[in-house]
Amino acid sequence: MKLSNFWSQTFFFAVIIFLFASFYQFLQYKNYNLYLINKSLADTAVILIGFSFALSGIAFFTPFLKNVLVYRKQLGVIGFFTGIIHVLITVFFLSRIFPFPSYFLSNPTPFIFSTLTVVLFTIMTVVSNFGIPQKIGGKNWRRILRTGYLGIVFLIFHFGILNFQSWLFWLRNPLSDLPPVTFFLFLFFLFVLILRLFLYLKIKK
Repeated sequence: MKLSNFWSQTFFFAVIIFLFASFYQFLQYKNYNLYLINKSLADTAVILIGFSFALSGIAFFTPFLKNVLVYRKQLGVIGFFTGIIHVLITVFFLSRIFPFPSYFLSNPTPFIFSTLTVVLFTIMTVVSNFGIPQKIGGKNWRRILRTGYLGIVFLIFHFGILNFQSWLFWLRNPLSDLPPVTFFLFLFFLFVLILRLFLYLKIKK
């Protein structure tokens, strides 16, 4: 298959996730505006990045899906740039809701985690392109990419700090509304980390 097909298929997958996330936001808020579009972009970004990390374990434990491993780079890169779009919209187009820098300084911890995540994923995106893997060697390249799991941990803290109260409210009143999307993302991130742990233990045997 041509390399361009991998990119186009991954982009199509990203669009499907975005549309599904947007539909869920609409059902939950009974509205759809730039704020919810931006939330859907964030959801799409972290799901794509999460799948990029999870594919190694998925391919290892389900050999019939081993062919999906070739999509790791495309998922990671498209997810990264989708996340960057989310950040830009937040800062420049939603400043009434998130005034910069006062909003971020008033509760800096979750945004420190998100900033660290962006830095890590920027490094990963750079070293996965421009012929850098060949220049630094496959072993060093893989070591750098594994730091991305720390980014997943940072995202768990980011979402957890910002949304913990809404999760508690829904868990206490599960019939009151649809579950928060971020709760599903939290579970998804835990799945990615647990899958990586099982893969590590399996390989080490």
